[in-house]
Amino acid sequence: MRLWRDGLPVQLSAELLVPGDRILLEEGDQVPADARLITAVELSLDLAVLTGESLSVARHADPIAAGEPGKAAVIPTRERANLVLAGTTVASGRAEAIVYATGAETEFGHVAHLTSATPRGVSTLEQQVGHIVRTITAIALAMGAFTFSLSLLFVGMGPMESLVFAVGIIVANVPEGLLPTVTLALAINVQRMASQKALVRRLSAVETLGSVSVICSDKTGTLTCNRMAVEALWLPQAGPANETGLLGEACLCSNARLDRSGAAVRALGDPTETAMLLAAWARDPSIEALQRSQPRRRELPFDSHRRRMSVIVESDGALRLITKGAPLELLAHCSPEGRAEAIAANDDLAARGYRVIAVAQRCLDDSLLAAPADLLERELTLVGLIGLYDPPRPEVPEAIRQCHQAGIKVTMVTGDYGLTAQAIARQIGLLDPAAPDQADPVRVIQGDHLDRISDVQLRQLLKYRTRLVFARMAPEQKLRLVQAYRALGEVVAVTGDGVNDAPALRAADVGVAMGLEGTDVAREAADVVLLDDNFATIVTAVR
Repeated sequence: MRLWRDGLPVQLSAELLVPGDRILLEEGDQVPADARLITAVELSLDLAVLTGESLSVARHADPIAAGEPGKAAVIPTRERANLVLAGTTVASGRAEAIVYATGAETEFGHVAHLTSATPRGVSTLEQQVGHIVRTITAIALAMGAFTFSLSLLFVGMGPMESLVFAVGIIVANVPEGLLPTVTLALAINVQRMASQKALVRRLSAVETLGSVSVICSDKTGTLTCNRMAVEALWLPQAGPANETGLLGEACLCSNARLDRSGAAVRALGDPTETAMLLAAWARDPSIEALQRSQPRRRELPFDSHRRRMSVIVESDGALRLITKGAPLELLAHCSPEGRAEAIAANDDLAARGYRVIAVAQRCLDDSLLAAPADLLERELTLVGLIGLYDPPRPEVPEAIRQCHQAGIKVTMVTGDYGLTAQAIARQIGLLDPAAPDQADPVRVIQGDHLDRISDVQLRQLLKYRTRLVFARMAPEQKLRLVQAYRALGEVVAVTGDGVNDAPALRAADVGVAMGLEGTDVAREAADVVLLDDNFATIVTAVR
């Protein structure tokens, strides 16, 4: 780890970091401690290890904006844009930061402590075997006492002989074959599950899988393909040429690139930008020629304040500014003509669960090449809106239907936003469509709302609503949800692959770690490890 000590740059092991150290971060580095940014250049972090979401998140060194008192107190630590957290990875850019927490004091350490402090539940098989053992023990002791009394009082045997005879009766009632029989049966099923790409870490979990009544499933990578794709386009003036032009403009304002080294063409870079590049390449294989014909003269990188990225390109000897970013913020800098229609289109796409990117452009004078962003990003002309989302796995709807037929409740628990989670839930059949004579029955519960309801209210909600979606959930909230289900007598299976899932995985009756790319903390907390991220595999094991 590179850091500053005594005013000099040094290379030290991450274990030697202390609060107050000034660390240097570059692309590809793993953040060794929780730290406050002091400088950041085009910095974005991969927070998947903490949030479970694959999209990188921009970070900056600016303080929380003035005029919003108390904002820092209500924003979760993992969402504060001027902090970097231990365990995350620098996706792009570089930065310097001051360490304020190490080891167990970090967010990563807090979740790990929460996991270790959560007691592992007793499986249904262990409960049943325990009940059988207690019953047999009571019967054996009763028979032993009765035999001792009968031998002593009526048969005429001495106390010692009667005691030996009674002990023999008690021992005869011990089911010596119970343990090897149960173990062998479980081992056979473990072998069968291994052929289905499921590795069992706790034998009793095999039987518990067959008793599951509730599945709390993660969204990204389990119910979805964990692959962003362009699914919808909106243009002020529709037409195939305009669609190709919209994607072409988005690719000019992008740092993604095509990789043709393998058998198939793939895109490298930010997941959102790679999705747009692949969509543009599918419509026009000469997209790289377009990028070469309009070389970039300047880039204004994305930041969380502007919520947009801009580039200046040279086209036929003239300069053009191309901007892409959050629709509402970008539309505020566009001409008012057609703005209402664009806002309505954005709301429609967002309600369908898409992540919406707006693209706009303007022509520039040469004198504005070095101008600041606030002078450049004005009087823009909207090119269109791009809707992206992570498509659901094709086999998931059928698996959900089988669960409902078997009386198994399926609850989506995700760190993603509510609208996106709701749209995916509808597409996979997790939520019923609204009846024509009643209001929309969908119940999407955000993590901050969950914090405002009591445990009794939560149990009532879980008891009387069978199809729920929980969004923006923190590790503590996932753990509370699992505990509430178990308090209702449900047998709960939980899926996950990140540190944020570990407490819930450990508290569940069956914790299922998804894929080998998940974190070690999640695998250690789980009872079963699936070698793939397929929800249908879980359903097969449960049924």
